[in-house]
Amino acid sequence: MNDLKQIAIGVGISLAVVWLLLAAFLLLARPRAASLREVLQLLPDTLRLLRRLGLDPVVPRSARIRLWLLFVYLAMPFDLIPDFIPIIGHR
Repeated sequence: MNDLKQIAIGVGISLAVVWLLLAAFLLLARPRAASLREVLQLLPDTLRLLRRLGLDPVVPRSARIRLWLLFVYLAMPFDLIPDFIPIIGHR
């Protein structure tokens, strides 16, 4: 149980850091018409949209499964496919 709690805290902190980095980047690169409030609401709005899509029965089951698998993959603290592997890695 303690490990699960530490993982949940780690994921929460990671999401907060990523959100702050995204907000800082968007503040630097934003168009002149965008307000600070719009920039800060981007990540929560996107996560809410993806969650609703994942739970919507109108969306095909295969697409919902792939969406939830994407969430799991993005939340992992390690790479399943390391960058140094030729062809399938990042390089």
